[in-house]
Amino acid sequence: RERLSTVLESISDGCVSLDREWRFTYVNARGAAWIDRRPEDLLGKSMWDEFPEAVGGPFHQTYLRAMEEREFATCENFYAPLGIWLELRVYPSREGVTAFFADVTERKEAETRLLHMATHDSLTGLHNRLSCLRALDQALARSVEEHRPVGVLFIDLDHFKEVNDAHGHRAGDQALQEIGRRLGSLAGCGITVARISGDEFVFVLEGMGTEGAKSVAVAVLQQLALPIAVENHQVAVGASIGIAIGNGSEITADELLNNADAAMYEAKDNGRHTYAVFSPQASLLIKQRLALRQDVFSALERRQFVLFYQPQVSAKNGAVVGAEALLRWEHPRLGLLPPDLFLPMLEGSPAISAVGAWVCEEACRQAREWELLGYRLRMAVNVSPRQLTDENLPPLLKNLVDRYDLDPECIKLEVTESMLMQDIDKAAAVLSSLQDDGFRIALDDFGTGYSNLSYLSSRSPSRSSWTSSAKASRRSFNGKRSARPGATCCRAI
Repeated sequence: RERLSTVLESISDGCVSLDREWRFTYVNARGAAWIDRRPEDLLGKSMWDEFPEAVGGPFHQTYLRAMEEREFATCENFYAPLGIWLELRVYPSREGVTAFFADVTERKEAETRLLHMATHDSLTGLHNRLSCLRALDQALARSVEEHRPVGVLFIDLDHFKEVNDAHGHRAGDQALQEIGRRLGSLAGCGITVARISGDEFVFVLEGMGTEGAKSVAVAVLQQLALPIAVENHQVAVGASIGIAIGNGSEITADELLNNADAAMYEAKDNGRHTYAVFSPQASLLIKQRLALRQDVFSALERRQFVLFYQPQVSAKNGAVVGAEALLRWEHPRLGLLPPDLFLPMLEGSPAISAVGAWVCEEACRQAREWELLGYRLRMAVNVSPRQLTDENLPPLLKNLVDRYDLDPECIKLEVTESMLMQDIDKAAAVLSSLQDDGFRIALDDFGTGYSNLSYLSSRSPSRSSWTSSAKASRRSFNGKRSARPGATCCRAI
């Protein structure tokens, strides 16, 4: 017994023994210190007389279970008098019960932090996508029992990419943090706010119908209309908001979220910085677009992309001197699709680089095939904005012309004016490297944007020889009453 007492006095857990009348028969020093009593002051006294605030609570229930059912019982709960989390383990004995209790506050706080990390966005502190879907599932389940609607706002920031492009990703993160703070201020009873992806946010509105959801949407637009200070600059970020209303008896969380997403695209089509309410009729086309968006990311793997070649004819003698590779998508249901229907969906994702690399390789393969047939034609290939600032583009193309035994001069890379202006320094480095390797550069849609010759020269005089040719935009000649002004423009270029 002495040895047992020595062991119990040396452990870090508190320990007490109680008889069948709930009287203390033993209290170790650690346990006495936690409850700020001397052991001798507790012996022979009833636990529930000394600690009446515990009666009926989790600790009391655990003691009762061990005493009455004569089996081990345990629980963890916050003990308010000490301000700590306690783990209680109660063992029945012939005399009554013996209990051990340990301070598990650090572990519980670590678990809370991990749970918060798993359910919240690290940048804004708002709920993340997983937590949002869980909240929406729970709200829809309650809506069946309570016969109340659930509203969803799907918020997509307008032109947020321009903030990153103009001021950098650090400034973009600062803007997102401020946006998260503003949107979070609208959260409350029955309102959950989440950031589900880069610039997309969701409100789950429990018990709220269309009119209530519209009011919240107006509040969101007002919050986002205010300028945001980042990196000593004021930036303006608007939003397009889709609203969808449903009940758990008729719709799932994913379906309701998709409806709100579809309505958001309708808001964008209506001019942005506004909201639209989901309706099946108005959103059918938008849902088709969303389905197309999902398909396009697997199109390369499924070998659904194809190149068509538009001849380039000499104005002097009418001879075919080259061809431009034009990307098309052979969609299994919708047929042949032009790039303006699917390339914008890929821009900003790593997939655009993979598609661009495939286009370059397929164009080089075709150019070599023509050469073997006796046709030495210059192949024009369009370059995406992401490729234009990718330092891997020059070695990729160099490897391709080596593999297919092509002269780099046979490959002409077409870039647009607006692409150059997005990050002119990075683009300059890539273009200079390509030109050093012998590739030709053409300026596409010349005359529709920034890059008149004087502008390009003033931006970077040493690099004014990037381009070997310029393609005038068709818009430059549309509406002319005769071909003479257009011909004059061409001769001037």
